[in-house]
Amino acid sequence: MRINHGIAVVMVFWLAGCSSSSSSPKPTSAGAAPVKPMLADDGGLGPVHHWVSTKNPAAQRAFDEGLAHLYGFNHDAAVQDFKRAADADPDCVMAYWGQALAIGPNYNMPDVDPQAQLNAFNLITQARQRAATAPVTQQERDYVNALATRYTDNPSAD
Repeated sequence: MRINHGIAVVMVFWLAGCSSSSSSPKPTSAGAAPVKPMLADDGGLGPVHHWVSTKNPAAQRAFDEGLAHLYGFNHDAAVQDFKRAADADPDCVMAYWGQALAIGPNYNMPDVDPQAQLNAFNLITQARQRAATAPVTQQERDYVNALATRYTDNPSAD
């Protein structure tokens, strides 16, 4: 019976942890008011949200859907979603970052063709240029700068 009691205690703590809400508002940046996340809800992708610097709800939603598709290894759909985010808000730096990330190598496609490499380089270059003038967080700049080290415009580079 001692084992059953131990299992019961573990289950109580596990259930208590499951009941805590993970959808509570998260702060967007230092000193900013918390923002309730918008959830991507496209064909059962599930709740995915990563706040990006945009005032356009359509851009935020498209970015979240792109991220959900990226997490699901649907890179082609992710690229289209990130393009929609950029169309909705051309100053949404993370929309260009997302396109570059989705075009690049991944677990299922470790080698990309030279044209895709060049496209990704051009997109991350756009993101870097826009990040220099657009109101973005330091975290977004860090994402962009980190991904920029992955791509080059030299097709013979290793």
